[in-house]
Order: sequence, then C-alpha cells, then structure tokens
Amino acid sequence: MVSIIVPVYNVEKYLKECAESLINQTYKDVEIIFVDDGSTDNCPQIVDEYAEKYERVQVLHKLNGGLSSARNCGVLKARGEYIMFVDSDDYLDLSAVTTLMTAAETTGADVIEAGLTANKDLLAFGSGGVELIGKEELLKQFFSEKGLTVTACGQLYRRSLFKDTVFPEGRIFEDYATTFKLVQAAEKIATVDKNLYYYRDNPSSITTVKFSEKRMEYFIAGDEVAAFCKDNYRKLSRYVKNRNCRYAIAFFGQICKARYKNKAVFNELVKRVRKRIIPYLFSRYKPLSKIFGILVSVCPHLLFLLYK
Repeated sequence: MVSIIVPVYNVEKYLKECAESLINQTYKDVEIIFVDDGSTDNCPQIVDEYAEKYERVQVLHKLNGGLSSARNCGVLKARGEYIMFVDSDDYLDLSAVTTLMTAAETTGADVIEAGLTANKDLLAFGSGGVELIGKEELLKQFFSEKGLTVTACGQLYRRSLFKDTVFPEGRIFEDYATTFKLVQAAEKIATVDKNLYYYRDNPSSITTVKFSEKRMEYFIAGDEVAAFCKDNYRKLSRYVKNRNCRYAIAFFGQICKARYKNKAVFNELVKRVRKRIIPYLFSRYKPLSKIFGILVSVCPHLLFLLYK
C-alpha cells in the first residue's frame, strides 16, 4: 500500500482537482490521508465528502499547526509501506503512483525521485527510464539547485525512513531541513525520468516575496545541512555554502525593499554574504545576484538607503 498524505489549509479553489487526481490513480492499493490543518473555508466539508464516498480516504481534522505538523500527523496515521506527500493545491499525473511503485519494485529502492513541473503541458513528459543514483550525486543536485529538488512532494519514501525523522514543526523551509536526512537513511535510491507532479508556480519566490523575520529560519536548515556535509560529504560543502549565500543576498534585497530596520537581521545577512562572496562569484548563480552580493559586502548601508 502507498499512503498519500495531503496537508489541507484554505485551498478550496484547488482541492477537488488535487483529490480527483489521487482518487483516479491507476495504482489502486492507495490510502489517501487528508490532514485538515484548521481550515476556515470549505475545505473541511470537501474532504469529509470524499471520505464518505471512498473507503480509502481518511480525514484528520486538527488545529492549525503548519505544514510540518500536518505532515507529521499524516505519517503517524499512515499504514502503507510507502509514503508520498502532495500539497493540496497541486496534483499528480494519473500514472504517478504506478510509475513510482514499479521503480520501487524493480530496484528495491527506499526513495524514488521523479520530476516536477509547473507547466501542465510537460506533465508526464520524459522517457520514464529508471536508474539507481548514489546519495552523494543526488544530494549534489539538491544542494546545487541543479536537477532534482529538495521538495518532499511527489516522491516515494519507504515509511520506515520516518522512524527517526520528522518535519520540524513551527518552522518554514521544512523540506530543506528534512529530505537530506531521508536520503541519508535510505539504502538505495532510484530516479524516474518523468514529470509526475504538477505544482502551481508560486509568485512568492525568495527574490520577490515580502520579507518577514521568520524567513531567517532558512539558515537554521542551511547550517544543519552545512554541518551534515562537513561530516559526511565534504565535497558538497561548497554547494551548500553558496546556496546559503544566495539566500542571504536575496533576503537582503527584501529588507531593502521593505525598509526593514532590524539591526540584528541586517548585520547577520551582511556577515553571511561577506563570509562567502568570493567563492560565490565563481558559482553557477546569475551575474545579477553576484553583483548585488558584492554591493552587500562593500556598501550595505548605502545600498539599503538607495535601493528601491
């Protein structure tokens, strides 16, 4: 059995599309667990209707605790040998679970990674080829932001991997803080060359979203990953450090735009950029980010005053 865990919070506009993609999977040995995380719209009624109609749909209603809390509740309830996560405003290709389970059965892998897309026309695009991949290579793709991504959604995980791993509750950037631990705990990992998961393109990217101090929680995960690489995969450390620098540069742009006058946040971001700016200039990130990073390092106060 595969347990599909769907955190639900105020997404009534998209929820039925998501639910129908799960109900109509070609792989039938599936349980669908909707975790209503204190929704205040019609989501609770919608998921209850699905539970009444389909035996393999379960609903958990809980007080709002955030995405990590909802996922953790779903994992505790799951009965399947494998677990998938789907965000309630996204959906799966109808063959997604079949494709992933076939890869699991043929390779014996504990984690099966597949492609995601924000372009509906590219859903189900790819050769479908299955390959085993080493942990270091997969983590390199994660940390360098090139190839497969750190998102927990749309991938297949053996449930036993969650014995010692949970999503950090009360924090954001929860996938970055968790997926590397699941990969490290796995004995075998496989990839499927096919886009099986459709996600709605989020205009709130790290470069455009309005800054809040909570976004600094990124560096909790970033520093955890850096320490992990130092102990286990030293060659990957530069990718993690460059990634952390990119976020610090982006966040500094956000505090400039928002005129966010918090000295501690200002100084922390400048310190992080200055510490890494030279190696960052030789990274694969865009020239504009590098130029902005230089300005953050050299004249942060002037940049803050002039930035519009």
